[in-house]
Amino acid sequence: MKIGIGVTSYNRPKHLDLWVEQILPITPENVKVHIEVDKDTDRRGVAYRKNECLKALKGCDYIFLFDDDCFPIAEGWIDFFINAHKETGQHHFLYLKETSTIKKISENNGIAKFNNCGGTMLFLTKKVIKEVGGFCKDYGIYGYEHAGYSRRIHAAGLTPMGEYLSPLGAEDYIYAMDYDNYLPFNKQVNHKPSLIDELNSLESYVQKNKSVFLEDIKTTFQAL
Repeated sequence: MKIGIGVTSYNRPKHLDLWVEQILPITPENVKVHIEVDKDTDRRGVAYRKNECLKALKGCDYIFLFDDDCFPIAEGWIDFFINAHKETGQHHFLYLKETSTIKKISENNGIAKFNNCGGTMLFLTKKVIKEVGGFCKDYGIYGYEHAGYSRRIHAAGLTPMGEYLSPLGAEDYIYAMDYDNYLPFNKQVNHKPSLIDELNSLESYVQKNKSVFLEDIKTTFQAL
């Protein structure tokens, strides 16, 4: 069984250092880790960088994609998600918690279903990469790429319980700075929500990506 972990980062080296510091002690040595850093000199955006992670990890049986402000906090975190997949038949999970825009719809068979999603951490099986491919390449720097990808995975029949799913108890294994505001991690790196200082400049990308999102589900396969 091959496990792959990818992380994407932009302009937050302290976050990335903290991510490495937290993940390595509770991750088996034989796990493949791939880091993608979006650079000002070559800004390609979230979807592009996560596709680069998938390219590097596509030979793995199970893949975890993290943002640099989200990381595991307890041993057994890999087995937790793999076991949830085996018990439910769902090939894709996200780490989700309720926010002002993300609301829990229901709980069933150990899985929480949400009305929306964020992209702090994604779990994927090899079957997802084989049958759905990667993120749509038409997205700009930021916005809707995770929701579009999860919807396409659902349309392929790989998450029959719903588009945006998170295993119950995931918060015992995963910490996301955008959802989990307790110390010490947020204070340690002076965390602000991802891209908060850029949202005005990214407004045109977000508007464009809304249109891409509506078309994303019509694509059955997106080559990496």
